[in-house]
Amino acid sequence: QARAIMIEQSKGMEECFYETVHAGSPITGSYIILFPSDAKMDVKVLAPRPEGAPADKAENPKLAGGDTVYVDENTVQGFFSLVPEVSGTYQFCFLPNSGSSRKVTVSFMFDSGEKPPQIQELAKNTQIDKLGSYAYMVSEQISTFQFKQSEADLRMRRHVEILQSVEFRLKVWSRILMALVALFAAGQVIFLQRLFLSKSRSSSIRV
Repeated sequence: QARAIMIEQSKGMEECFYETVHAGSPITGSYIILFPSDAKMDVKVLAPRPEGAPADKAENPKLAGGDTVYVDENTVQGFFSLVPEVSGTYQFCFLPNSGSSRKVTVSFMFDSGEKPPQIQELAKNTQIDKLGSYAYMVSEQISTFQFKQSEADLRMRRHVEILQSVEFRLKVWSRILMALVALFAAGQVIFLQRLFLSKSRSSSIRV
């Protein structure tokens, strides 16, 4: 099952998602900060809590909370691929820790790698015809394509925002530089004027 999630969270506030997967079924995920361009975050994936392990009373005992199986700190974007050793609910957490804005927008793409039932078995169990089987396969292919397309679009948006941020900073620094050059030129003019006046006064006193 593939899906894309857009997260808008406050800097310093952790956001977590839960997904139930089966042992041996690969799970992959990619994440990227869309806004602001200077933000960074910590990412971690937690395995299910072992049976019999103590749980916080405020937490749901069925949720994840076991060993950390993946960590990526102080990052902008990344990708993980894991093969779970145990079945259960896995936890995916994102914590923005820096950036010029109080709000951070994160895109998270997730694929549990769960294989859909074989279409032949599905046809036997549900008694669908060949046309229905074909429609089911086309639907799966469209879903996969849409997932990949969404991931590419989000990465493109990230690159566009970075370029816009760089362009904005260049404009600001160019204006600051122009202002400094103008001030320096004005200071030179004033200095030369005073120097010329002082020399003129000295010449008049001697005469």
